[in-house]
Amino acid sequence: MAEVEQRLARLRDEAASARQTQGDLGERLERAGAQLPSVAEEAERVGGLAAEAEALRHATYYRLAGAESSLAAERKRQSFAQRLHLAPGRPQLAELRAVVASRRLEAEQALARANELNEARQRAEGELAGLKAFLDQGGRELEAAQEVQRRLTEEMPRLEAELEPLRAEHEQRSALAAEAAEEAARTAGPADLARTEGLAAEERLSEAKAALAEADAAIAASRERETALDGRLAETRAELERHEATADQTVEEARRELESAREVVERHRGEIDAFLGGLDEQTWRERTSARHELLTAAPGEAARVVCAGPDALPPGEYDVLFVDEAETVTDGDFLLGAVRTRRQVLVGTPGGGAPPAMTALRDLLDALHALAGAGGPDGLTAGAAAELDRLRASGLWEGHYAERHAKITRRLSGLGLDPVGALERTIAERLETSLYRRCLDAVS
Repeated sequence: MAEVEQRLARLRDEAASARQTQGDLGERLERAGAQLPSVAEEAERVGGLAAEAEALRHATYYRLAGAESSLAAERKRQSFAQRLHLAPGRPQLAELRAVVASRRLEAEQALARANELNEARQRAEGELAGLKAFLDQGGRELEAAQEVQRRLTEEMPRLEAELEPLRAEHEQRSALAAEAAEEAARTAGPADLARTEGLAAEERLSEAKAALAEADAAIAASRERETALDGRLAETRAELERHEATADQTVEEARRELESAREVVERHRGEIDAFLGGLDEQTWRERTSARHELLTAAPGEAARVVCAGPDALPPGEYDVLFVDEAETVTDGDFLLGAVRTRRQVLVGTPGGGAPPAMTALRDLLDALHALAGAGGPDGLTAGAAAELDRLRASGLWEGHYAERHAKITRRLSGLGLDPVGALERTIAERLETSLYRRCLDAVS
């Protein structure tokens, strides 16, 4: 009887411990649920920053393409003696080279920033999905723990109820045995009756022992279930702590990236202010509208004609852009003036020349193909070999171009195209063929 009472006491202690553990798990789940909106908001914010960085990367790429086109056009304007370094070069050539280098650095930095923000967005989305999965799994485990606690609570009163009759029966048997002993001492006649009653008491005691054995088995099964529940609770606590640490780290990284993005936005706001010439947007629009009305009413008085190359166009906005020798003008040179005019007129000779070859871009693509294993380094030109050495020495291939080149290659291969041939055709058809020629081909 003492052993059964001790087991019941231990079962009560274990049930109390399980309730405490259940309360702790509920508090952690509540904290995780409270953190979920903030993590989701951070993931959405990082996603927006990644989209802005991707747009900035595209803009810097087109700026680089325009600067390279301007440099190629300036090189074409050099005389034969200047190309052989027998005569002083044009002063604009050095400036354009510096602009190309600056645009290339800006494009590489924008690409790096876009990659970093995309990785941060993926980490934030993964953290959000992990937190949601933890909340779902923790809720199910909490329900299972509550069910185990309920069963333990139901089993303990039943065991106590079974123990009470056993105690009463044991006391009754003790009293009967004492009475039988006294009766046997007084007389030997009723000894057989006492012996019979003793045997019956032994049978009832055996039945009581069997009932106690069943109770022990039930307690052992409850203890096993409690041990399994403790193990699951410990795993859940460790998982929650890991998610909390990862969430803090992700939020801090997102905060730093947000600060960097804000700096980029402030810099671009400064560029816009410089473009507006210190005027607010409303004043600038009013001046532009007044200029348009003056040109409509008295074009002879208000017209201002400027003749300049693509890279030497004075600041300001213009009404009409006339492009002479349009068959030799690249898209980059055309866009330098087109973005500052409302109408454009292309003047050229249908059978004339063509834009200069995009040698620098072709050298870069050949170097990227060679680094990716799409072409051998033995067949590279001198310019492509020098570009390959530059990409390796600066770490740009491993840090920026490798993953991007692989994505473009997989995308073109998925469309059933040869990546190398497709890129070569794009350069020939889009960058080395003027807009004037493409317009003639479209209307012919």
